[in-house]
Amino acid sequence: MAINQLPPRRKRSFGLKVIAFANLFIGLGGWLRLAETLRNADFYSRLDLPLGMGYFIASGVFFGILGFPAAVGLWLGRRWGVGLATLTLVLWLGWDWFERLVFARSPQWFNLPFSLAASVLLVALAGWVLWKEWRAT
Repeated sequence: MAINQLPPRRKRSFGLKVIAFANLFIGLGGWLRLAETLRNADFYSRLDLPLGMGYFIASGVFFGILGFPAAVGLWLGRRWGVGLATLTLVLWLGWDWFERLVFARSPQWFNLPFSLAASVLLVALAGWVLWKEWRAT
């Protein structure tokens, strides 16, 4: 191999692309949540929620900061990116379940088995793809 020549890059699998874009959308959703909360601050202050408006701001900033680096690190094939993407997906899914169980005014329990099965399946598929990527890096 010539000195100026870079080693060939491994192709990204379809699953890895999906997970990278999922992390990108988690980051984008966090920043959009922050913007929407600030834009409609009077509406959120009138709601009788267990947690105040600061919760929505903090969660938006948290996932906005966490999602983008995870997507970039995963896309570039960095080992830390795989770990950060895994952490981001697990935290986001746990946060979603927390909000569903705490903030739901009228919980729809008939949909609970499907939602739970879909969550477990998505975590298993993402874990499999990320585990393969972890081993390859």
